[in-house]
Amino acid sequence: MKEQVELEVAGLKDRIEQLEAAYEDLTNAYVDGLIKRVEQVRSETLTRLDEVEEHFRVAETRVHSKVSEKISETLENARRKFDEDVAKALEEQRAKILNAVIDPSTGRTRHH
Repeated sequence: MKEQVELEVAGLKDRIEQLEAAYEDLTNAYVDGLIKRVEQVRSETLTRLDEVEEHFRVAETRVHSKVSEKISETLENARRKFDEDVAKALEEQRAKILNAVIDPSTGRTRHH
């Protein structure tokens, strides 16, 4: 009877060792799976961040392009308006000078 109990205890010890080894293998496999998943999520996140950064660069380039275009357009309009204003002012001054120098009734130079 004592021998039988000792055999059963020895068998149980073997079974416990087998279960512990299987549990350790299972735990290692689970942890390895978690580590791989974390690395995968990290990689996907970094990829997405790179994509967002690239989209931001493209958008920033478009904004800079639009701003540059608007500035150029505004400057061109300002130049055109300035040219028109100067031409108008010069024409007004020319007309005043001609009216002061030329008699409109005769078309001849006025003598003062």
